Amino acid sequence: QISVSNNDHVWGVNSGQNIYRRNGNSWQHIGGKLTVVSVGDAGVWGVNSAGNIYYRVGTYGDPNSAGSSVRKKQKTCTFPLNHVVIIRTHDISIGTTFSGYKLVES
Repeated sequence: QISVSNNDHVWGVNSGQNIYRRNGNSWQHIGGKLTVVSVGDAGVWGVNSAGNIYYRVGTYGDPNSAGSSVRKKQKTCTFPLNHVVIIRTHDISIGTTFSGYKLVES
C-alpha cells in the first residue's frame, strides 16, 4: 500500500507490514509494523493489524522528514483545524473534505 502527499512525499507498507519512506532514489525502512499508512498535511498516520492508530511525531505539515518518534493515539483523536482523518480497517484518509461522509463531533 502506497500513500503520496501533495508535496510528493511517498510512504508505504508491504505485505509483511514493514514501513518504508521514499528518500531520494531509495527506500528508507522505518521501524514498526503497519497495515496501512497515510501521509499528508496532517502528518504520517498508520494503523496496525490490531487496529491501533499511530502518528509519526515531526511529520505534521508534510515536511520531507521521517519524523522523530511514534505515538499511539486513542481511537478518538484531536486534529488541527479543518483536517479530518477517516480511519477504516483498510485505509486512512486525511484532508478537509470528503464526499459521502458526515463529520460527527464528539
